[in-house]
Amino acid sequence: MYKLIVSLNENHLKLSVADTKSFRSISAELDSGVANDSEILNPQIFSEVLFNLIKEATQGSKSSHKNTSLHFLVEPQDVYFHFITVNKKNGDVDEQIINDIRNKLDKVSLDELYFSYQKIAPFVYQFIGIKKEKLDMYLDVSRALGYELKAVVPWLMLLPRYVGNNEPCIFLSKSDADQIVALSELNGIFFCEVFDKERSPQDLAKMVSQISVYKRPSPITKIYSLNGDSFSLDPNFVVKPLIPQEEITEQLKGYEMHALYNKMIEEDPTLLTSQLNALGYLPVPVVQTEQKSPVVYAGAALALILLVGLGYLFFFKDKSTQSPQVANSGSVTSEVLSETQESTVSVEPTPIEEKPELKKEDIKIRIENAAGIPGLAAKTKQFFQDKGWVVPEIDTANESGRTDTLIRIKPSKKDYLELLKTDTQGSYEIITEETLAESAEYDALILVGSK
Repeated sequence: MYKLIVSLNENHLKLSVADTKSFRSISAELDSGVANDSEILNPQIFSEVLFNLIKEATQGSKSSHKNTSLHFLVEPQDVYFHFITVNKKNGDVDEQIINDIRNKLDKVSLDELYFSYQKIAPFVYQFIGIKKEKLDMYLDVSRALGYELKAVVPWLMLLPRYVGNNEPCIFLSKSDADQIVALSELNGIFFCEVFDKERSPQDLAKMVSQISVYKRPSPITKIYSLNGDSFSLDPNFVVKPLIPQEEITEQLKGYEMHALYNKMIEEDPTLLTSQLNALGYLPVPVVQTEQKSPVVYAGAALALILLVGLGYLFFFKDKSTQSPQVANSGSVTSEVLSETQESTVSVEPTPIEEKPELKKEDIKIRIENAAGIPGLAAKTKQFFQDKGWVVPEIDTANESGRTDTLIRIKPSKKDYLELLKTDTQGSYEIITEETLAESAEYDALILVGSK
């Protein structure tokens, strides 16, 4: 299984291809029309360049899409890190956090971000936000390539986890031409600044001395350096390279963060279900079992609106089914029954058997190219995703030259066939079968033909 680890900074696209046996890296410089620093401007051309890098790094070896995943490492300048402190005596905690973060964000609106906040200590929450357009661009690249987007990780958040303790410390990192200074505590990041020009050792030493007492009664003395030359500060400070110099080979140089990410994910795959993965910030229902403290997502407001709407609907539904003795249709004045009156009319609602609502996101679809037309499976995946279906896997079918499109579905999911037919009407020549084994990992298999 291949992990495609990708990063972009200073228009420098880096790719590492990792599997259980090897770790290979390659890079390319992008034109200003394709990228601006760490921002993707043209996802289509970006995807083409990345595809060529993947082909070169894997030496043309074939790997099925279901065995290959895409992992983006996000630069610190594209992420918003904050610590939020709350006081339970001041009312609703969520409201406190939202109000506080709105005040702390500079030159960006909370509405422009996908974000989460998670409790990391009593009364302390870690906030992480990423611009919606940034995360949406990664999704576009994933769709264009046809690979599953497994993770979008702000790599700076990896460093406290890699160090492995809650003690306050400072991280100094060099990423291409950028220099990054970050403050960490409680396995989180609460301050970060990115400099687009390299600072002198004297400037860095002065800055470290200043920020080490940033809102603290005593200075931070532990400092970790990454991708930078070793240097010395005041004897009170302990400067330690995050990755020992002897472990950085020529092949690994420049791709240290890719290798660190790969190592951490191999050792602990559950990191991909934690706050480190920005895909979890997307407005979809998420269940966390590790702790009771919630991670709040940008889509929470939408869920609240839906709940209010449903409550409104059921309220008036209940009103409409009350006994006819309660309201007098011929008068605007309500009749109040005395305590001595007895109701002689008993209205029993007739049970109505309702079919459960079909939700497209409740089934998984696998798409296979059965026509032999290059890129047809990826194109079809995009078509179905645009219609709201979940398509985690695409591949090439064992057959080739097919003209019509066959949908095989589990008998237990046959109610979805009409919905699939409706969405594909006029676009595909469809035939259907209810013959997919119930034990299959997916609920429907679509063998795409040329028509």
